[in-house]
Amino acid sequence: MVVKQIINLAIVFGMIILFGNLILANIDSPIKLSLEKENYVSGDNLLAIAELSNLESNGVNYFLETIISNEERSYPVAPLLFEGYLKPEETSEVVIYDFEIEGEMNPGDYFIKFRLLFDERIIQEGEVEFSVTGTLKEFYFEIDLDKKVFVQNENIYLDYTSSIESPIIFSTLIYPDKTTEQIILPTTILAEQIGTYEIEVIASKEGYKTIIKKEQFAVIEEEAEIKLVSVCNVNGNCDQGETSQNCPQDCLEIENLLGEEGSLVDDSPLVEVQLGDEDSLDKESSFWDKDSLKSFFSFDKENSRLYILYGSLAFLLIIIIIYWIKKE
Repeated sequence: MVVKQIINLAIVFGMIILFGNLILANIDSPIKLSLEKENYVSGDNLLAIAELSNLESNGVNYFLETIISNEERSYPVAPLLFEGYLKPEETSEVVIYDFEIEGEMNPGDYFIKFRLLFDERIIQEGEVEFSVTGTLKEFYFEIDLDKKVFVQNENIYLDYTSSIESPIIFSTLIYPDKTTEQIILPTTILAEQIGTYEIEVIASKEGYKTIIKKEQFAVIEEEAEIKLVSVCNVNGNCDQGETSQNCPQDCLEIENLLGEEGSLVDDSPLVEVQLGDEDSLDKESSFWDKDSLKSFFSFDKENSRLYILYGSLAFLLIIIIIYWIKKE
């Protein structure tokens, strides 16, 4: 009899516990904090979202405090404080954490601890657990372009260089008109549009950090024609700005004759001139000026005709004078 009563009490007590759990399970919680997954490695992105619900009959200001920690210490990302106003029966999602797991987070178990406050009273508190199980390796990756400027309708070869074999490549090409196209590297495209192109490549592999690379290149209508402008005006005169280096056609012979200092060079023929005291030339006379000598030696064709005319008249005058003297 006693045993039967004990069994009946146990059944009733079990039903009370089960019924109580069902009632508690159906009670809504003002905060639900969730993670995308439970296990992370270095380089993964951790996204923690809190769903806040106002179960009151009037609007409330909630205060949410969170911190990330493990058994050794608190992680530097924490603490975080959120304040938000919710209307009656309103629900709002809040991003609590969104960051990349870094190498300084050693493998182990971590906890996001939180507590929700209303009117300086703790409404709910708890924690969500996750683990860091390892680190991701780094690898070298670059987009290969043989040049940065192409001519319209030219073929453009796009490729990549990677330090690991068979990475997973996701490539997007953005055209000058902002349209996009998914491409598979390596590939060749035709440069039809004029303007700036951009290629974005996401390279990944299990156990390695994901790499994102971007490169730009341009397409022009035609190659620019570069014209060389010369200061040399080939006219027989060594004009201003012309030298034996940039205009040897006009200046080389004259500069060789004059020398660097304006005097006759050693190899040039010397003419000995004897003058009396009254006929001596002033050393500072313009005749010995370098520019004057250059102009003397650089006469053009028009001046040469004048010299011939003057010489012929002088010769004719000498003949007339000699004839006149003999006649007398």
